[in-house]
Amino acid sequence: MEELPRDELEAAIAARRELGRAHEPEVVDAFLDRIERQIDARVEEKLARSRDAPLRRSGRPDWAAALLGISSVGIGLGATGAATSQGEGWVAAVAWVAIIFVNALYHRHRS
Repeated sequence: MEELPRDELEAAIAARRELGRAHEPEVVDAFLDRIERQIDARVEEKLARSRDAPLRRSGRPDWAAALLGISSVGIGLGATGAATSQGEGWVAAVAWVAIIFVNALYHRHRS
């Protein structure tokens, strides 16, 4: 990302002095436009990095998601154990598909 060097501010101030007050709005607008583009680039970069991060509306830990994840694993392991001990592996597969579906719905609703 391009940095806005301090000497650009000094150059804008020097241009304002050289051109006088009549051209001050143009000099200031050009400098502020450059700063605005720099800020926009930084915001876009941060947004791009945070798109994969989980959303938390309150900023607090998401205990419901943690509880759902832990219980999903527990239920999935239990269903797998029970189904495979009876020779019915397809039941375990159906259970895992249902668990994935419930988790996907929950996380889709949260975002």
